[in-house]
Amino acid sequence: MVKEDKSAPPEDSVLQYRAVISFRVRKALGSSNPDWEDVVNEILTQAVAKIKSGEFRGDSSIGTFLYTITSRRIIDYIRQKTRVLKHAPEPAPYFRTAFWMSLRA
Repeated sequence: MVKEDKSAPPEDSVLQYRAVISFRVRKALGSSNPDWEDVVNEILTQAVAKIKSGEFRGDSSIGTFLYTITSRRIIDYIRQKTRVLKHAPEPAPYFRTAFWMSLRA
C-alpha cells in the first residue's frame, strides 16, 4: 500500500506507484516481453498529463485513478499486438510441400 501525500507535486505522487504499476504490467504482459517498461512509462506520462490538465478531479484516490489508466493501457497494448498479428501474412505452404515432394522422388 502506497501512502499518498496530497501536497506533493503530481509527478511525485504518481512515481510512488511505479513499482505497483510495473508489477501489474509485467504480470499481464509477461516479464519476458521487452515492451513492458515502455508501457509503464507511457502510463506514468499519461497519468501526470491527466492530473496536470485537471482530468483527475480527486473524487477517488490517485491509486484508483492509476489502476484504471493501467488497466486500459494494458488492454490497448494487447489489442494493438493482436491487430498486428491478424494482419501478418501466412507463411506459404509451397516450400514445405515442395520440400517433402522432392524427398519422395
